[in-house]
Amino acid sequence: MSHLDPFTSSGKEEGTPLSLQREHRISEWVWSTELVRSERDPKQRRYFAKSALLNPSFPSFTSSVNALTTTACLAGLVLCPAIVARITESICHYRCASGTVPLLRGMRDYLPSCFAIRQSIENEARRVSRLYGYQEVDTPVVEETSLFRRTLGSGSDVVQKEMFEFKDKSSTEVTLRPEGTAGIGRMITRKDFALYRSLPHRFFYCGPMFRYERPQKGRQRQFSQVGVECIGEESSLADAEVVVMAHQFLDSLELASSPTLQINTLGDVEDRLAYKAELTNFLQERKEKLSVDSLNRLERGAVLRILDSKESNDKELLKGAPRLEDFLSERSSTRFENVLRALEKEGIPFERSSHLVRGLDYYCHTVFEYVSSEIGAQGAVLAGGRYDGLIESLGGPPTPAVGWAAGTDRLALLRTETIDSQFLPICAIIPTGNHNEETEDLIKGYCMRVAGALRRSGIETHLQYKTRYTSKLLATALQNGASAAIFIGENEVSRGKFILKDLKSRAEREVGSIDELADAVSNILNAFS
Repeated sequence: MSHLDPFTSSGKEEGTPLSLQREHRISEWVWSTELVRSERDPKQRRYFAKSALLNPSFPSFTSSVNALTTTACLAGLVLCPAIVARITESICHYRCASGTVPLLRGMRDYLPSCFAIRQSIENEARRVSRLYGYQEVDTPVVEETSLFRRTLGSGSDVVQKEMFEFKDKSSTEVTLRPEGTAGIGRMITRKDFALYRSLPHRFFYCGPMFRYERPQKGRQRQFSQVGVECIGEESSLADAEVVVMAHQFLDSLELASSPTLQINTLGDVEDRLAYKAELTNFLQERKEKLSVDSLNRLERGAVLRILDSKESNDKELLKGAPRLEDFLSERSSTRFENVLRALEKEGIPFERSSHLVRGLDYYCHTVFEYVSSEIGAQGAVLAGGRYDGLIESLGGPPTPAVGWAAGTDRLALLRTETIDSQFLPICAIIPTGNHNEETEDLIKGYCMRVAGALRRSGIETHLQYKTRYTSKLLATALQNGASAAIFIGENEVSRGKFILKDLKSRAEREVGSIDELADAVSNILNAFS
């Protein structure tokens, strides 16, 4: 093992600004660490790790020391504290020199193409839920922290580790919502709305959620969800119907691979209490074999969550654990069989999963997940179940309820269809010619009149204000997805006629008036709407 000063090895590039040198080292760092991760041969991995350490500029300040330590271990090197301090200082200088505000870890920006995919998923969920009689609602992004502690359970992973919670200026403890069901439940209990007096209700929602987790594929700290809540229906057929609706929604998205429906029952409160006591005794006698996370769950009483552990030693231990189905009452068993029978009649394939428990305390009876193996460790793309005790825990009357939520970002990873932005129902108005300032103002004013007339006719119209380089303006229109273009120059203004071009077929025609122009443009755009 040897000490290494990565800065003395890299040297300086003559004539290159310091900030640009740092940018070069960042690129080299990313390239080298990717080689380290992907290389299976130990000797080659150590070689690539040493290469990475020669230029250790890091894309993320918060993870730099961990990344450095990991790479050094792979290289068989020990880094002294002075070197770590110099690297940290270098990153700080890079951040200051760049003059930009970095994106927070775990957050993302949506460019138009990505946003269009997310929006299409939300619109499809909205359309399918409307077929089942659901109405759209919205709740605040920020709620009192006590709402989630009471509903999700103080021992749940979400409350313990994943909530964005803070005090506002009036010292009230508030939280960015980690999920949508608790807010819907609070809305039901509002006395001024009195929604609990007019049950049942069927609500659809979509919007951003927040969880402070380690970012990875399919899991960000801010993410978007769509969801449904059927409140006031106790029948097992309501459970089956929300699963059928979820299946129809996923099927309509034309995903690259069909997620698998896994389903289980948690029984009622008495069933779970008896089972939790037996499972707790079983695990207490073998707790030295549990993973760290599972041991923490055992100590804080979230024993059912251990059943969902992904650790191999936990899975092996749980093979001999008591089974929840052996503790179900006859009523709970019959209810679950009715749900499964209804799904079979609807032709919905499913797998019974005795270890499926869901991560939130408010669930009872039916729980289910749609799982895909195509998106890595975060396999669940849609999940839900019954939560009969949630509204009562918030001070409302005993109210049965069932629902589900789906992550739009994870579903986007499975989409086979891309949003075709080459040709959209958009018309572009392109000023033409090379004129003096007075003539240019005349043409631009006329273009605005034509654009206004088309917009009043319900046509999406993009107006460009430059009057030179027509080919570049046309290229911009195509880049923005326009399928029709109107060319207006001095000749068109004086004659009151226009050149209309279908950008897909490249056919051109002359149009004699603004009224006729609106109809002609609509005929072209209707093929893309």
